[in-house]
Amino acid sequence: MSSRIAVALLAAGTSSRMAGPNKLLCEVDGITLIERALRAALDARCAQVVVVTGWQADRVGAALAAVPAAKPLTVVRNADYASGLASSLRCAIAQMPETIDAALVQLADMPWIAASHLDRLIEAFDGQRAPIVVPVRAGRRGHPVLWPRRYFLAMCGLSGDVGARELLQRHACDVVAVPFDTDAIFEDVDTPDQLAGARRPPIGAQPAPAQQPGSLDMSDDTLALRRQFPLLAQGASALHYLDNAATGQIHESALDALVKHERSGRGNVLRAGHQLAQAATLAYQRARGQVAHFLNAASADEVVFTSGATAALNLVAQAYGALCKPGDEIVLSVSEHHSNLIPWQQLRDRAGVGLRFVPVGADTRLDLRALRACVGRRCRLVALTHASNVTGAVTDVGAVVEQARAVGARVLLDGAQRAPHGPVDVRALGVDFYVFSGHKCFGPGGVGVLWGRAELLEQMPPATTGGGMVERVTVEAASYAAPPRRFEAGTPPVAQAIGLGEALAWMNGQDWPRIERRMRTLTARLIEGLRAVPGLHLAGPLDTSERVPVVSFWLERMHSHDVCQVLDGFGVALRGGHHCAQPLMQALGIEGVSRASLALYNGDDDVDALLAGVREAVRILA
Repeated sequence: MSSRIAVALLAAGTSSRMAGPNKLLCEVDGITLIERALRAALDARCAQVVVVTGWQADRVGAALAAVPAAKPLTVVRNADYASGLASSLRCAIAQMPETIDAALVQLADMPWIAASHLDRLIEAFDGQRAPIVVPVRAGRRGHPVLWPRRYFLAMCGLSGDVGARELLQRHACDVVAVPFDTDAIFEDVDTPDQLAGARRPPIGAQPAPAQQPGSLDMSDDTLALRRQFPLLAQGASALHYLDNAATGQIHESALDALVKHERSGRGNVLRAGHQLAQAATLAYQRARGQVAHFLNAASADEVVFTSGATAALNLVAQAYGALCKPGDEIVLSVSEHHSNLIPWQQLRDRAGVGLRFVPVGADTRLDLRALRACVGRRCRLVALTHASNVTGAVTDVGAVVEQARAVGARVLLDGAQRAPHGPVDVRALGVDFYVFSGHKCFGPGGVGVLWGRAELLEQMPPATTGGGMVERVTVEAASYAAPPRRFEAGTPPVAQAIGLGEALAWMNGQDWPRIERRMRTLTARLIEGLRAVPGLHLAGPLDTSERVPVVSFWLERMHSHDVCQVLDGFGVALRGGHHCAQPLMQALGIEGVSRASLALYNGDDDVDALLAGVREAVRILA
């Protein structure tokens, strides 16, 4: 057995309907129910058995002592057994060492369960894939349930006798169902009649599981991906994280690289000859190359590290804006994030540059027919979102580039929402500037990227000045370094850039066509479920081929913050408000929306929890 499984045998409670002594001490065929349950657990191919007693613990303990144990057996008393089943479960988990991979939770008052039943469930557990394993008969789930270690924390958070049904619902995509053709996994003992003339159900050969644990399907993909993100892998099992448009979870490779640099390679770059500085410089430049590869840039020198997408947009507004003259025009859209609006407003006020805005159409996509009227002979730059952070709509970049080139204008794309969904080919897009954030691409916070064509970066003056971006300085003047150093004044975000480089290298290695198919299916399911909710309105195109998995909605007469608060009670993390896109909200005639944004580690369980939470929000807030 490659995995170490413990059986948690819960034998602490009492029955108000059972006459006489503790039902676990009642006999069938001369053997008490607790002895039957314990013998089955000990005979199964498990590494350890933990029995939790409570009511009449001494008498139950004496019965247990009569059963010879050929493997580690721990009997623990739950003094708080009257507070419910969950308290006994906590006692059992507390007895399991770190070497245990999973717990098979068995109720001791289900005496018809045999070792063969337990073995079939244990065999269905794969220590690498680590699913939740449940027995099923005719579509109905039963007991016991095998829980991987990463769910232990959530199981300890249960209370009363509610049980783990809610956890199973939340993590439906992680469940492997093992079919049985016997009622043994459903029949417990709670009345004297169930003991009179009791007959043990047949436990002969069982049909093969309908779903082999080793098979690869969408649930497997999701589970395998989640294990690579520390917060999702460490047992945040009650969390359905759907706020990825605000920030994604960090990938283990990015975190490991960041921590490794800070622990053993921390040094400043470029300006020292000692070994730490040289190693830091090499790692920093390697990260620049990884970003260039992610973007299919012509050269790593076209990659500028910033503190984020916002800083990158401000850099272009300052540096490229310095090349603009009064009367020149910048074309934006009403869908822009404030980060791609306010810097241009400041350029307008500072330099007399005009701003023109592309409206949205009925489907909340950019009205490209109106683009022609906006892009005139005085246009110097078209700066648009690659994908909206509200509607998820993806811009038809080809049409934008064609129109801009017709008048000699440049094109900037805000890729903060597009970059997390796979590598970007800036040369194929034909644009001149591209910006994105590290924390949305499964890397650290505090780092972002500006990519610019080499010839444009050469023309642009620095946006900020200081150390590291100069060649020579006198009291009268300074000469600036070549790009990208020209735009990286001061100490850059070294560790963050190294972490981002590793995150993007990992992204480059993924099967994105497969991931995109899965995400489109998931997004379509989410949209379909939301459309069925009375009084709910969606923002953005319904065609999943024209959007990233960012789905915003609003409910009539309900504030988006209230909706998100209700959903938070279901463990669903959304974001409500105007999402730094107030002009778009004004165009839609609303104050704000609730936004669900999916990433490649989200699954059907997240969508199920969201839809259930929305229905509950309607019930509570209507």
